[in-house]
Amino acid sequence: MEQSNKNPLIIVGQEVTLKPLAETIILLSTKDILDGQPVTKKIEFGDKLVIIEAMTRIGGPNKKANEDGFVAISDGENLQIILVDGGTQIAKVESLDKEGLSGGKYISNKVEEYGSTLDTQASVVTNLRRRNQFIGEDEKRNHPEITHTEESMNIPYGSIAAVKFDSKNHRLEVANAGDAYVVTIDSSGKATLRTVDDVYKKDQQTFATAKKVAEQYGLTVRQVMEQIGKDPRTQPVLEEEYECMRQGNKGDIRRITGASNFDVTSSVVISTDIVKQVLLFSDGGVPGGIDIHTEKGLRQFVEIVNESGLEGLNTTIKQNAIADPNFNAHPRFRDIDDFSIVRIKL
Repeated sequence: MEQSNKNPLIIVGQEVTLKPLAETIILLSTKDILDGQPVTKKIEFGDKLVIIEAMTRIGGPNKKANEDGFVAISDGENLQIILVDGGTQIAKVESLDKEGLSGGKYISNKVEEYGSTLDTQASVVTNLRRRNQFIGEDEKRNHPEITHTEESMNIPYGSIAAVKFDSKNHRLEVANAGDAYVVTIDSSGKATLRTVDDVYKKDQQTFATAKKVAEQYGLTVRQVMEQIGKDPRTQPVLEEEYECMRQGNKGDIRRITGASNFDVTSSVVISTDIVKQVLLFSDGGVPGGIDIHTEKGLRQFVEIVNESGLEGLNTTIKQNAIADPNFNAHPRFRDIDDFSIVRIKL
C-alpha cells in the first residue's frame, strides 16, 4: 500500500483510518486483503465520513489464483474505485504461461498496477479507456503473440466497473464494461442496478444450450460444463463459448483486453445527495439462483449484504452452490467463481 509521510496510516486490527491528501494515493487494493477476510477502512472525504468494506475470495475447488481484483485511489476530493473480473482466454499464451499467469490474472494484475498512474480528477470513463490502453501497450512489449483479430482465441480479457465520488460537486460517476456491477442504495433502502451487462444475453444462450445438451444425453449441466472440449457431445456449448469470445473481439461485448476497440458498456452520473451505499462487485459475488437483473433478485442480493454483511454473502454463495450440485440454477457454469466486492457507505 502506498502512503505519504505527511499522512500516516493508523491501523487497528483490520480497520484502517486515513486522512485525505492533495496528492493521489492508493487507499486499498486486492493486495491488502487476505483471501476470504473482509477489510474495513474509514476515510474523511470532503464533508463526509466514508466507510469502505472490501472482500475477495478465490473460486474453488481447483483454482490456483483469484482472477478478480480492485484498487481504490484518492486525492482527498475525488475517490475512484475500479474492480475487474479477469476471464481466462480459450487458447494459451506462452509468454504468460512462463510467468505462471492465466490471462484473467494478467488483466487483473495490470488493472491494479496502473492504479497509481491515473488522474483521480478524470472521469471514470476516461480512466477505464486509459487502463485498456496501458494493457494494450504492455501486450505489444511483453506478449506480442496476443493478436487482436475477430477469430483470436488467446486474448486475455476482463469485465470491469468503476465509480468516482466527487466530493466538491456531490457527484457519483459509474461506468462498466461487461458483467461487473454497480448497485446504489438510497436513504429509503431502494436499490438500483446502475450498470448494463452486455454478456447477460450470451450467458442465457450458453446456459440454455448446456441444458439442452444435458437433456439430450441424460447428463447434468455440471457434467456438460466439466466435459467441454473433452467430450464431442459438448461441442454445441463450446461453439457458444467461441462465439462469445468472437463477440468480445469485435467489441459487440465490451471487455477490457488491450484492443483498440475498447469502450464502456454503460455510464451514468448521479447526485451523491441521494446515495447512502454503493456496491461494486464481480459476477461471482452473486449467489447461484439469484438474478440481479430482476427486481426480485436485486432485492434478495441487497438484503443478504445488508443483513449478513460481506462474510454472510460469501457464506450464502457457498450454501447455494452446495444446494445446487448439478448447476441447475441460472446461469451457473462452474462450482464456485472468484469474487470481489467493495461496499461504500456514505
